[in-house]
Amino acid sequence: QAKDSTKPVRLIPFQASSSVGYVLEFGDFYIRFFFEGDAILETGFAITAITQANPGVVSAGPNNFVDADIVFISGVAGMTQVNNRYFKSVNQVSPNSIQLHSVLDNANINTTSYTAYASGGTVSRVYTLPSPYAAADLALLKFTQNVNTMYISHPSYPTQVLTLISANNWTITPLSIGCTISAPTGISVATTLAAGTVNYSYTVTAVDANGQ
Repeated sequence: QAKDSTKPVRLIPFQASSSVGYVLEFGDFYIRFFFEGDAILETGFAITAITQANPGVVSAGPNNFVDADIVFISGVAGMTQVNNRYFKSVNQVSPNSIQLHSVLDNANINTTSYTAYASGGTVSRVYTLPSPYAAADLALLKFTQNVNTMYISHPSYPTQVLTLISANNWTITPLSIGCTISAPTGISVATTLAAGTVNYSYTVTAVDANGQ
């Protein structure tokens, strides 16, 4: 399920190496990342309890989740019905607990009839990167990739550089076009020629150690 299926989403491939390829989910001002069919997750929080209630409440943390985050649960003993599933955290009960809701329709996840929680487990948020692109503009994105860097252009946005640092650490920044060296300042010129004899024009520039 996309983060927000009420708006257009575009999938773009990112081939990090011959054996590592990602699918990038571009949505309304966000990007999510998938590898071998699974969403890339942030570092998780250890679960200490899950209630048998409607909705079920997961205790983990203190965590940094906010309302509407998509989370993934795994490794739970006892209440195994929640394992390897995605949920939406709709109401942040406290810094230590979240209510479980359905990703599809936001309905409560009723854990009343689930097996009682015994121990263990991890709850992890789906890694999501803010992006400058509105959903309505995704169709016009053009892109090209060089190893761990993707250049993305659009007629209505500055060109962006998407960089892979690690699976759950990406950056997107505007492309800097032009020299990295500053223009020279404090320039003055004097002539020894008589007034009105010849007109000269000058262009003064700077060159750095790399020849830029």
